[in-house]
Amino acid sequence: MTGRLCFLSLNALPYLSEHGPEFAGGAEAQEVRIAKGLAARGWKVSFLTEDHGQEELTRASPIEIRATYPPSAGLPIARFIWPRLLSVRRALRATPADVYLTRTASIWSAVIAAHARAVGAASVLALSHDREATLQLRGILNARDRWLFKRGLHRVDRIIAQTESQSELLRKSTGLDSIIVPNGIDPAQGRRRPRRRQSGRVRVLWVGTLRPWKRPELFVELAASLPEIDFTLIGGSDPRRPGLPEWVNARAAGLPNLEVLGYVKPERIGRFFDLADIFVSTSRAEGFPNTFLEAWVRGVAVISMGSDPQRAISRRGAGVIARDARELRAAVSRLAFDSELALEMERSSRKIVGDEFSTRSLLDRYERICLCLMGSRASAMEKQHIESGRAHVCS
Repeated sequence: MTGRLCFLSLNALPYLSEHGPEFAGGAEAQEVRIAKGLAARGWKVSFLTEDHGQEELTRASPIEIRATYPPSAGLPIARFIWPRLLSVRRALRATPADVYLTRTASIWSAVIAAHARAVGAASVLALSHDREATLQLRGILNARDRWLFKRGLHRVDRIIAQTESQSELLRKSTGLDSIIVPNGIDPAQGRRRPRRRQSGRVRVLWVGTLRPWKRPELFVELAASLPEIDFTLIGGSDPRRPGLPEWVNARAAGLPNLEVLGYVKPERIGRFFDLADIFVSTSRAEGFPNTFLEAWVRGVAVISMGSDPQRAISRRGAGVIARDARELRAAVSRLAFDSELALEMERSSRKIVGDEFSTRSLLDRYERICLCLMGSRASAMEKQHIESGRAHVCS
């Protein structure tokens, strides 16, 4: 048995079509990955996105895409009601579903919860960052929107956390339970990766939106301190924080071993991971970075200054944790020139994807959650072996 799913994901358009802004986040990448996988299993899937000039209703086979509102439309303050809230509510009414899902700290968690209850459907909020679990909502600038997110958090039918630590943070800060579903990726994506270090120089990669808490300046200074290694920084700008890209570009201008590429379309990101030997994350905190999966599936070790999702680095040896800039430099230097260590981490990285973070596992868990919320028990699924962590997803 399958059903109808509607993802309210306003920034997902770059992953679904050629339209959209030069901004593509990890939360949207996972939503589209889940949606395409479930659509392939027979679910009818729709997305509600911002309007960037596309037709009101389009298809990215097999997914239906419905436009809501242009992001710049409306007058300040008043645009909260029109066009934003009213456009989204109209789009929800035009998109019947059994389960409505969103994956962002915003007012939309409250909106889908209210709409789902009104039409007899279910609602799911998936957390995308550890800060959401602790209600440190720096990205939500006004009190009204913070209140609506918290209201939605308490009114949705299910909350999905990315990691055990994120689930525990949510429980401590709100008293709410969540279902743990780690992000996933197809292990087959890593099979075409060429042999390491064909050029003779080690290549280190950084990918992310240029935001202060991601600290790209640490990566730039790392490149300055290791001229014998090549560095590539890929990062679209955040319209709310326009000054950081200018600083990065100005500082990089004098570094011949650092290439700054700006925004790269999602479908082209993979080839940069194919060429990388090391991936560096300088973020203070994350949820479950998709960039880690893109690295691990190709056998690329991760050096992280903040995030260790499901303790994959400390527990499974899929990289190194660096507490400060000095440790970061030491870790990159060691991994760059210790071929035995690099090979060991390559094996660990590939293995953990197959063992714990495969797309199949991700889809199995989401499918079971949706079926349970629909009040169904598919007999074929009941007969299957239920892995640890899936047995109580309906509770």
